[in-house]
Amino acid sequence: MAKNNDIKKIKVKRPINQSSKPRKNSKRRKKLGIVLSMVILILVTIFVFQFHLIMDYSGRLIGRDANVFGHVEKERFLGLNKDTRLTITYKHIFKWGKGRLICYNELGQKLWEKPMNGEDICIRGNGSSFVAADLNVGDLFLLDENGVMLKKEFGLGKIGRLIYTKDGIITCYLPEKKKLLIFDNKLIERASIAVSDGMLMDIEIADKADFIALTFFRLSGDGYHSQIFTYRKDGSDIGSINIEGQVLFDTQVTNTSLICVTDNHVYAYDFNNNEIWQNEIDRTIKKVCISKRNGTVILNLIRAKENLADDRPTNVLVRINKSGRLSKDIPISYDIERIDMAGDKTVFSTKYQIYVMSPTGKLDSILKLKDYLDKFHIFNNTYLGIEYSDYLDIIDLGS
Repeated sequence: MAKNNDIKKIKVKRPINQSSKPRKNSKRRKKLGIVLSMVILILVTIFVFQFHLIMDYSGRLIGRDANVFGHVEKERFLGLNKDTRLTITYKHIFKWGKGRLICYNELGQKLWEKPMNGEDICIRGNGSSFVAADLNVGDLFLLDENGVMLKKEFGLGKIGRLIYTKDGIITCYLPEKKKLLIFDNKLIERASIAVSDGMLMDIEIADKADFIALTFFRLSGDGYHSQIFTYRKDGSDIGSINIEGQVLFDTQVTNTSLICVTDNHVYAYDFNNNEIWQNEIDRTIKKVCISKRNGTVILNLIRAKENLADDRPTNVLVRINKSGRLSKDIPISYDIERIDMAGDKTVFSTKYQIYVMSPTGKLDSILKLKDYLDKFHIFNNTYLGIEYSDYLDIIDLGS
């Protein structure tokens, strides 16, 4: 009996003593696993739903601070800044709002100020004089470089486009009258061009050469085409260019040629409408810039990621010179919002930076922005105006 009792005790005690410890460890592991799972779930949730904020913050850290040497404040009226308009001409900055027109030089220093009433004032200049227009009623005001009023012209009608070229030609497109008026630099009318019906896409005028181009998009029963009517600055007709089955994205008139970018081609024409060269583009055109100064074309091209047979980069810049020579692809990883040229340099912006690239594709500088970019301006091919919602900063692109 004793032996049996001893054996029984041993049998009972061993399972109790051996199993109690593992059960406690198992409970601890289970609790720890639940805690770790919850922590991981929280971290993953934060990362997934706040990823754009993380990228937003990290994006702001790239680049150097811009060396600002000029500054122009926008004025707020009744808590809004929509009444303040900044305009950059070749060498001047204009601010108009609440009946005042203020002129600054390229350093942001105030030169003069004068009353300028109107509902929608637009300013254009050619370096030596300026023309201001109230776009809603068609009033024109010619000013010298010191802001002195030289001549006025009232009641032309609603103005859809105002251009002032370097050789002193002022043009006003009047959409309600279907007319393009051409004035000299003394605001004397020298010609009038009847604008045909249709969807007018663009008006381009050479700064010094004798050439005007009006671009239209036209639908027909069997398709669509783009059409360009060309004229001399005295209003005389040159002819037209028809581009079948293509949509014109952008046109520019340099002092030697007319450059046209469609959805799948780039063309160059002389001033008698003869084709000089063309390039076919086999990817999607996202952004376009055509230099008025030298005719260089910058394209931001993207290709479909799902096209596995195409192993080229998905996002590139390409450069076409005035002779039509296409550069090699310059791969980029930026989502470009705007692109322009300053001399031979390419300038483009993202949400948080402005990039300056040499003609060879080398990044000269990356400029960090203080806030969300409204737009940027290039003037005198040297200075960059960085416009935010409340002010304009001016930097030297060479610094």
